[in-house]
Amino acid sequence: MKYNYLSFIVLFLIIILKEPIMQNINNLMYIRNNNLEIKTLKNQNKELEKEYQELLTFKNNIKLDNNFTITNTLKTNYDFNKLNINGKYNLNDEVVNENGLIGIITKTNHNFSEMTYLYNTNLTIKIDNITGKIISKDQNNNLIIGELSNHNNININDNVYSLYNTYIGKVIKINYEVLDTTILAETPNPRNINYVAVISR
Repeated sequence: MKYNYLSFIVLFLIIILKEPIMQNINNLMYIRNNNLEIKTLKNQNKELEKEYQELLTFKNNIKLDNNFTITNTLKTNYDFNKLNINGKYNLNDEVVNENGLIGIITKTNHNFSEMTYLYNTNLTIKIDNITGKIISKDQNNNLIIGELSNHNNININDNVYSLYNTYIGKVIKINYEVLDTTILAETPNPRNINYVAVISR
């Protein structure tokens, strides 16, 4: 009889306290989920703030007189000669980072465009009134430029530009050859970049 009485008391307490206990459990779960959500939102805000500051710094460092669009790069191309960027642009549009021209748009899609790095473009360049063509790059990623219209008036530290007057780099070496004199141009590092500016042509 004693055990039946105790069982009745326990059962009664369970029935009475079930709803408050479950409510407390639900409240604790709600608080826990809210805390997790708040923490996630805080982390997302930190990432957004970091991206905003990086974008703002890039915008402030770009010095272009032309019409240009700032966009982000996409980590979706595993060809080391190319880089995908967000947005659809025109073929032959120039792509620059904070320090100068790094590539040319060579392919477009609905949502992104493909940029080819300068050393793989055969782009025609100019140094004052002298023209030449980008042939390749050396082991230090300096551009090798040949087919010079006149090499006699080229000097170390001369600026190299595209035909649209976009800065590319500086002459750091002149290789005098019998068949074709070439020059090396030190250019901006195009790797590990998150933002670029596209100059429409």
